[in-house]
Amino acid sequence: MFLSNRSLFVAALSMAALSAQAVDAFSNLDPAPDSYNGLVAYDVSPNNRQGFQFTAVAGGMLTGFQVAMNNLSSPARQFNFSLYEDSGSDTLGTFLFSWNQLSTGVDYNTTRSALVSIDASGSGINIVNGAKYWVVANAELMTFWNTANSGTAMHLMGDTYIPNSDQGAYSVQVEAVPEPASMVALGLGAVALLRRRRAA
Repeated sequence: MFLSNRSLFVAALSMAALSAQAVDAFSNLDPAPDSYNGLVAYDVSPNNRQGFQFTAVAGGMLTGFQVAMNNLSSPARQFNFSLYEDSGSDTLGTFLFSWNQLSTGVDYNTTRSALVSIDASGSGINIVNGAKYWVVANAELMTFWNTANSGTAMHLMGDTYIPNSDQGAYSVQVEAVPEPASMVALGLGAVALLRRRRAA
């Protein structure tokens, strides 16, 4: 009986783990090989930061980003990628976190699917479904942020806000946390299974 109960417990834990899954809180990327516009890019440099506003379509703990941050040619160059809350007035609000990354080091004119993966799993940031945020990039040496194939957003270029601008191509991933009601249902299901096993 101990082994059966233990098996049920492990199964319940496994189901709970599976219910937390990685999803896009935002994405303007298309499927490869044409994930973004390979002919148009914003230059990112010390005096020309680039930022874009997004509204989260899913909530959960932030796990990472995919960004179309490329060079005109090799080698790869370092850039800084930051996340901010929106101020409530479609401008930068509270700074949340920043990551130093290397660009892909590929020619942005020819590549339409090379992406930089940014691991944000240790940031402890909770993205709220429906809330507005900003992603902002700057670099010591000129780097290029390719644009998405479609869609517009509020755009920060340097210190100037530009509405309805082409977006830099990126996605934001979160680990979706199950609703409390779902977890209760999962727990009740495990208890029912346990009682059934005991009655057998």
